[in-house]
Amino acid sequence: MLKVAPKSAQNPLRKSGAQAFTMQRDQRAGSITLPGIRPREIFSFHFLTLAIVVFFLVKVVLLSVYGTESYAGRVEMFMNGTSVEQIGGRLLDIDPITAVLSNVLSVFF
Repeated sequence: MLKVAPKSAQNPLRKSGAQAFTMQRDQRAGSITLPGIRPREIFSFHFLTLAIVVFFLVKVVLLSVYGTESYAGRVEMFMNGTSVEQIGGRLLDIDPITAVLSNVLSVFF
């Protein structure tokens, strides 16, 4: 009967030949790659959707806390500022969705 030694588990810290070659090629090119992080995952549809939802939630909370007149006055100050402030004022302007959600949320504030 032939006895075969069990195969040892691969060391996760040891890179395979193909991975080591890729790492050497990237080092020569002057770039650094992080395994497991891909740019497509950072700028995904879920990330964009979450950012938009959080932005609208912040607008709704600010509008509920400050009130319509005070919030509109603050946005008007942005509109009279520099071009960057004007873009911020346009983004923070009261839109129909924000107004409706603010009325619903104003019960709690």
